[in-house]
Amino acid sequence: MNSAAFLVDTGPKVGLGHLRRSCVLLDAMVEAGFQCRLYCADIAASGRAAHAMPTSPADLPTADVIICDSYRLDRAFLTGLRTRCRVLLAFDDTAERDLDADIVLNHNIYGGQLDYSRRTRGQVLTGPEYALIDRRILATAESYRQHPPVNDVIVSFGGTDDGARGAQAAQILLARSKDHIHLVVAPGATPAAGALTLAATQPQRVTLHHGPDMAALLSRVRVYVGGAGVTALEALVIGLDLVLVMLAPNQRLNAEAMAHSGQAVIVADEPQEITLATVSMLERPRVLKPNPVDGLGARRVIAAIEQLLTSKPAV
Repeated sequence: MNSAAFLVDTGPKVGLGHLRRSCVLLDAMVEAGFQCRLYCADIAASGRAAHAMPTSPADLPTADVIICDSYRLDRAFLTGLRTRCRVLLAFDDTAERDLDADIVLNHNIYGGQLDYSRRTRGQVLTGPEYALIDRRILATAESYRQHPPVNDVIVSFGGTDDGARGAQAAQILLARSKDHIHLVVAPGATPAAGALTLAATQPQRVTLHHGPDMAALLSRVRVYVGGAGVTALEALVIGLDLVLVMLAPNQRLNAEAMAHSGQAVIVADEPQEITLATVSMLERPRVLKPNPVDGLGARRVIAAIEQLLTSKPAV
């Protein structure tokens, strides 16, 4: 049985996007017969059996495959990991750093537009063909497109948000729209006072969700308001209209690609502008765009890994 080690960014300043997409691949690899171990900085937030991130490559037990989804690990660290495995895969979103890896994976819808020729000598897997989307999201997309829900709104600013930012936008939106607002707080965060107060004083209009089942929640709304990360990609796959705020520099390309698809608008991180864009989305006729993801991304990534394994000796 081949083994795999996943080194994944998590934590209150990083969020859960890296973890969510990596775990889609991890689960698929387990099903394919790999023995997998997860390493992350915030073990409690992972919700899985996990180990602390190694401080150096030498601290990591050898594995057939090492998969890194972290911006904290530099080229020197990646080079050191090569002595601990047969195949090294690195996630990337921007093509702005050098990557000493056998495989570089950019599963975003814009991935194929980036030039990795100067960043790596490894095999490059890019674009929605390799998108790592949870199966429940894909199943939700099928039912959503057959029976689109009413004009409810989800406000979610990622795995680092306590609901304070979302509550500001929701407060203004309440005066401009009659639609229900689902306000999301990250599972590892303590809900902000403003979010708790808004939900308590407006129970018919606002529902507060603390670490919810996102697949189920996204299936109930029309508009997603929030960051342009992993949840935005899931919302796009399902068929929601998107109002996107770039919460981190590496979300810019994602936001621009989604806006180019005609299913998203990009706004500044300012409650009034967010509200105006959301109201505009709700008032326009619904147009469901084709789903750009076929759900076979994890399988294709595993096939690339397995092909390299056949040509390399055991560790």
